[in-house]
Amino acid sequence: NVTGVVSVARDIRELKEKELNLEASRNMLRVLAARRDSAREEERKRIAREIHDELGQMLTAFRLDVATLKFEHGTKDPAIAQRCQKLIEMTDQTIQVVRNIASALRPASLDMGMSAALEWLANEFQIRTGVECRLHIGPSLDGFTEEQSTAVFRIVQESLTNVARYAQARQVEISLRETAEGYAMTIKDDGKGFDPDGVRGRSFGLVGIRERALMLGGDVRIDSRPGEGTAVEVVIPFPHGGRRLAA
Repeated sequence: NVTGVVSVARDIRELKEKELNLEASRNMLRVLAARRDSAREEERKRIAREIHDELGQMLTAFRLDVATLKFEHGTKDPAIAQRCQKLIEMTDQTIQVVRNIASALRPASLDMGMSAALEWLANEFQIRTGVECRLHIGPSLDGFTEEQSTAVFRIVQESLTNVARYAQARQVEISLRETAEGYAMTIKDDGKGFDPDGVRGRSFGLVGIRERALMLGGDVRIDSRPGEGTAVEVVIPFPHGGRRLAA
């Protein structure tokens, strides 16, 4: 009857409105999350700069003073020379710790381009964990915005952290290439693997990885099985949509 048809049409219209409202809410959450991460990265950059410049300069000046003290009085008193040398060594260690903290907050290599940043990250991971890390970067990867560069870097960083914590891998391969629609990235390890459905949305840093990709309009696919390693595949579109704009 007519009343039933009208009722069904109204229900369909209301359902569509709810779907549109839900999608709008999701988009707003993505925008807010992007702003949050952008503010967080700016704060990291500021703190890293202050740690490196201010604290680093103070420690360098202190080391110079101790070295001068050793030169002026150490020859007359071996005990002073020995104590000054210990202070110099402790200061050198502290300077290195400061540099490590500043790099962890905001690697300087990020300002040198995507390739340099990923090379630094892969090398640092290999030295720290002993796990072989191979990097394959395609040519002409110069179209990244600062937002994209930071997101890609953090995605790889989080993926490598997961490998170090859980995978028990012997080798990791990172590949990044340009496609017709954007950038395709894969982080693959030969570790013990896991069941993605068993941890979806709960652990392994997968939530953070997906959030960063979604904020750029991208997508993430996790391919893993127990005993067969893990591959994290990320697709990020060009910021202008379609093909990258020519320089």
